[in-house]
Amino acid sequence: MQLAMMTNDGKIELPEKIIRQFSPKERFIVAVEGNVIILNAIQQPRLSDIAEKVKEEPMPMDEIVKEVHQYRKERRYSKCLR
Repeated sequence: MQLAMMTNDGKIELPEKIIRQFSPKERFIVAVEGNVIILNAIQQPRLSDIAEKVKEEPMPMDEIVKEVHQYRKERRYSKCLR
């Protein structure tokens, strides 16, 4: 077990040995239960893993273009209402 320390500005400094186990800018879910702080690293799914789960055929390019045009049209309209 190692010690962590809270700084005057409210940041918790973790021991170097723990810090090296994670990537810079890694994100965590934080939970507090009584006097226990729990940090769970968020595992970002790889794009290839997501692509494997997709069972449908890819969207045809003309349909993508149509969706983009519709979105832009709606966005322009909503800006006019402001």
